[in-house]
Amino acid sequence: MKHSILISMLLLATMYAYAQKPNWKELTSFHAIMSATFHPAEEHNLKPLKDSSNVLLQRAKEWKESPIPKGFEAKAIKPLLNKLFTEAELLHAKVLKQLPEEELVRQITNLHTTFHLIVKECYEH
Repeated sequence: MKHSILISMLLLATMYAYAQKPNWKELTSFHAIMSATFHPAEEHNLKPLKDSSNVLLQRAKEWKESPIPKGFEAKAIKPLLNKLFTEAELLHAKVLKQLPEEELVRQITNLHTTFHLIVKECYEH
């Protein structure tokens, strides 16, 4: 019972933290294409990634260039957005060069990890 109460309290605290942050349109937009390309790549389906690496790059650029909303820690987020953009550029170049599947999966995994670091900075601080 105590365990259930603790989990419920942690869930409510997390939901409260998310509710207190403004919506960042470019984060949401990037997340949509990241999800549509990364999860199939995890299952060795690279078609969505190959078809949409240019969209990933464009959305990374738009996100990097967008103003960081109030309530987010700009000092921590800005370098991560720059890293995300660089990784998206590298991924797109590797797709265009038709590099092996393992390399593309490794690169989109790096991009995905950076994305989650940004989300963590946005919503857990």
